[in-house]
Amino acid sequence: MKLGNKFWNVLSYEGLVSLESLYGFKYQNYQFENVKTSQSFITGALGYKSKNYILHPNLIKLNIDLYYDLKTGESDYIQFPDQSEVRDLKKVYINASIFDTRPVSLLMYTNRSRVVHNREDLTDIYLNNKINGAILRVRNSFAPFSFTAEKSVNIQEEIQSKRTYNYENILYQIKSSTNISDRNNSYIDVSYKSKTQTSNIFGKIYNNIFDANFRNQLAFDADRKYTLNTFIRDFSHEQNGIQSSNFLIQENAFLKLPYSFTLNTNYNFRNSTTAGNKISSNQIIGRLSHQLFLSLGSQVFMDYLKSTQPAMCQNVFAVGGKIDYQKNIPFGKLFLGGGLSQRNVSTDSKGLSRNVYDEQHEISDGTITMLNEPFVDVNSIIVTDITNTVFYEPNLDYIIHERGDYIEIQRVPGGLMANNSLIYVDYSSIQLGSNSYTLNTGLFSAQLFLFNSFLNLYYKSSINEYNDIYNVNPATLNYLTQNIYGVRVKTGIINAGVEYEEHLSRLFPYYMTRYFFNLNSRYKKIIFSGNCSYQLADYFDANEYRNFYSFSSSVSYRINQYSGLNFNAFYNKQDGSNIYIEMLRLKCEYDLNIRRLKGKLSIEYYDQIYYETKLNLFRLSLKLIRRF
Repeated sequence: MKLGNKFWNVLSYEGLVSLESLYGFKYQNYQFENVKTSQSFITGALGYKSKNYILHPNLIKLNIDLYYDLKTGESDYIQFPDQSEVRDLKKVYINASIFDTRPVSLLMYTNRSRVVHNREDLTDIYLNNKINGAILRVRNSFAPFSFTAEKSVNIQEEIQSKRTYNYENILYQIKSSTNISDRNNSYIDVSYKSKTQTSNIFGKIYNNIFDANFRNQLAFDADRKYTLNTFIRDFSHEQNGIQSSNFLIQENAFLKLPYSFTLNTNYNFRNSTTAGNKISSNQIIGRLSHQLFLSLGSQVFMDYLKSTQPAMCQNVFAVGGKIDYQKNIPFGKLFLGGGLSQRNVSTDSKGLSRNVYDEQHEISDGTITMLNEPFVDVNSIIVTDITNTVFYEPNLDYIIHERGDYIEIQRVPGGLMANNSLIYVDYSSIQLGSNSYTLNTGLFSAQLFLFNSFLNLYYKSSINEYNDIYNVNPATLNYLTQNIYGVRVKTGIINAGVEYEEHLSRLFPYYMTRYFFNLNSRYKKIIFSGNCSYQLADYFDANEYRNFYSFSSSVSYRINQYSGLNFNAFYNKQDGSNIYIEMLRLKCEYDLNIRRLKGKLSIEYYDQIYYETKLNLFRLSLKLIRRF
């Protein structure tokens, strides 16, 4: 519906009014100190969204999104753990687009919000965000580009730990792409970022980042049998006066050869400087693959890497091959695979301390993250996010375990470090002088699918052996014999399985057993979903264990087209290796939806044991929302 006059015109609008009544209590026990808090309040919210234009639809478009939550009652809100829950939300978002359909257009936007939410059911967080920005776009057939300027402020406070973070960011960015022909296209992305992080843990940290990226894709023929991909990056980072830089060139050539052969070659060059420490590396990789029909695939490869830095030069040369075979058999399919490789490592070192920067790892619950180098100075370890601007704090965000001559990094749930995230680790390690060794690796896998994939049996094995060892402590070499046995059953509603792993490593041996069971079913008006898993890791050499339990289920029942009942249950437990977390969450809801009126009555219970802290919460709430 269009409203307005010649100057201001409303294309569409939507508003809402909500009313919520809540009663809740929190019981907390920490180091024999009991604290009980109760709360009741009535909160109302107003929301408004509209799409507008000024004078003409192609001149200025204006989108408005407003939301204001006002409550009465006690000032302190008991945040109930729920990863999807956002409370005390106050938001103002406005964007204006000028000449949106023209070759040159401008988008300006501003965003203000205040949010209270919960991280991983463990940590309550206050967030205040302010964002102002503009994007200039120039459209043409040869090289369209955009220019972005943005300033943002993010203030974050962890309620339990009292950690505070203030992020002030300024961004200038240019993006452009061009298609010289159907076979050649390029992309450029150049940005400058100024990031200032202030916290009550690390103080104030200044970051100035320049990042220039160039990509080019070139096909030498119409069928793209022969292609060349180029990537060039120039990155520089100044942090509190300390300079670092990284210049990278990657070339990838792909050739589709006769007789079902393909050749894939890569050249990587890297030249980086961090705190005066210069690292240079050259790498050449070649892979020749062959596919015989659909049943037999094979590949041989070669990899050469030369890396130099002060007081050390390392050469790595690897060759190997693998074969994959699949065969239709009665009642199913058989998959077999295997490979052999040899890696020769030669290091010329003066036996001094070596500084390692930006060593990348993916950190996940239930997996082991070990630093690459032995003999690490624990006091030198610095862990950051992938941007090198967020610093993680030991014992709050991660835990360090000494495993012989190596170091393991373990994430703390509820901290800043998210599960399944990428991190950078800086540290210094002691070098033992010039050394060399040869690593021989063998891989084998077998997988059997039966009865239209109803039953899946699989086995995987891996072996690491070393020879030609010179001036290397054998205790630091990862001699490994790994065997994984598994079975999985899958039907239309059930997916279940069990897996057992023998990881007989000289560095960190363990036995691990994993179970999982998933059920999804529907019967008339009832929808049920349930997932449970259990993982037990026995680190017998270190006399340690880790248990991971997880269970979640949901049941939905539609009473009629206007109303329904929903029940959700969640249980999670981690035990072992300096971590003990146990959580139980139950939630029952009755929802009503009649045209533009929505109502929800919910009862929630939460029980948590987090190290030495015990927490119980209960909440009863009623919420009504009317849209117009």
